[in-house]
Amino acid sequence: MEPITTQPQRVTMQDIAESLGLSKATVCRALLQRARVAPATREKVEAAAKKLGYLPDPTLRALSKHRWAKHAAERSSYRIALVEINSHRTNLKGGTEDPSARGAFARAQELGLEMDSFAFEEYAKPSRLGDVLFHRGYDGILFNIRGPALDWKFPWEKFSCLSISFDHPSHRLHQVCSDWFNAVSVAVEDIRSRGYKRPGFLQFRRENPSIDLRTKAAILLWQEELSAGTSSVPRMFEYLPPPAGDEGGFYVQQRGRFAAWLEEEKPDVVIDGGYFGYWWMKDLGIRVPEDIGYLRLRHSVNAPPDFVNGVDHKLTEQGRWGVDLLFNMIQLNLRGISEQPIRITVKCEPFEGRTLRRLPQKR
Repeated sequence: MEPITTQPQRVTMQDIAESLGLSKATVCRALLQRARVAPATREKVEAAAKKLGYLPDPTLRALSKHRWAKHAAERSSYRIALVEINSHRTNLKGGTEDPSARGAFARAQELGLEMDSFAFEEYAKPSRLGDVLFHRGYDGILFNIRGPALDWKFPWEKFSCLSISFDHPSHRLHQVCSDWFNAVSVAVEDIRSRGYKRPGFLQFRRENPSIDLRTKAAILLWQEELSAGTSSVPRMFEYLPPPAGDEGGFYVQQRGRFAAWLEEEKPDVVIDGGYFGYWWMKDLGIRVPEDIGYLRLRHSVNAPPDFVNGVDHKLTEQGRWGVDLLFNMIQLNLRGISEQPIRITVKCEPFEGRTLRRLPQKR
């Protein structure tokens, strides 16, 4: 008979407490990054935990938190804050038109998590928002980035953090975001299936470098593919986002450039990386889709009209996946900025509207 082998005994918080002459409660608060623990004590506890080989048990941690929380029968084990950046205020408990937020709230409810939303711009300093969330007992933060955002200082080490929707290249967070390279491919395959031959691309420039570069790379590759064996395809139209306070003048100025581009390049369909192209064509008296087809690289309920053909980035699924991943991070006590951030992209699909038509096949 083979000898019975036993698993090594798991190092517990009690072992750490006894090695330091501290209470188990103090060790617990220090390892969970809670308030009311002196920084020196927290560093001493973390060093002892590393030396002894302590590993947290996420299952026991969740059970303990639920058991000892105030009003445990009324609240969930973990609390998540959805922080909206570059967005209109999202109503609490998911009353929002934004699909990312709606998916996140739905998934949080399915998992029994408590989730509330906060508007980033309502706080004078991001650090102030961080203090509010920390002292209210939030375990994780889901940053819903709705557009290009500047760098910001934040107490990352106090929370499990993850971003959804737009990615942010300056902060090393795990991300669930759109696959912009795939979005261009979905758009091109959609218009080709309808018989369009000369797509003209409208591309933002320097609005969000990470997204812009991936989108432009996909456009250039598809232009090369589409021009193989035929005459040249329309050159790309690039425009900047409107400057603050001068949207009207900018719109008219860019519309003139766009009209000249249409006249010179003669596309049979416009694939728009922004949101002006449709309105410019309507202002110029161009019938859509009778004269020129139109497709937007990102379908959005916040950028009317909502009947345009576009690319569905599955934002609801991004929100759901964001909550799933953040929940796992909280259970594993993974906090702060990651040394190896993971980016998960969700595959896009065509969104059917009324701004494309099926062209007759030439014989």
